[in-house]
Amino acid sequence: IDDVRSLGIEIRAGLHTGEITIAGGNAHGVAVHAAARIAALAGPSEVLVSGTTRDLSDGSGLRFSDRGQHALKGLDGPRQVCALAVIHGHVVDQDGHRGLAVQRAVRSGVVVPLDEVR
Repeated sequence: IDDVRSLGIEIRAGLHTGEITIAGGNAHGVAVHAAARIAALAGPSEVLVSGTTRDLSDGSGLRFSDRGQHALKGLDGPRQVCALAVIHGHVVDQDGHRGLAVQRAVRSGVVVPLDEVR
């Protein structure tokens, strides 16, 4: 996060884990919609995830803080939203260390290196 901030860019991201359909090279489906709605809740330099993504990343070493239940436009019922723990612009693991947690992403309930995420 600090690396792009130094370029004058503030990023925000929203992650949700679920099934998608690829059509015409684009991802479609409720999971894509949920991720977009969660991203819309994020502030500058913030990564928010759904409760589903947080639950599926159990054991990854990533830390999250609860952001409560939110009604997401176009989705039924409130959804749990959590923030990925970031300290001084770096993602930290449950022990407060930088490192491997910075190079992980949650995809389909499996933690994979970022360079494998497409």
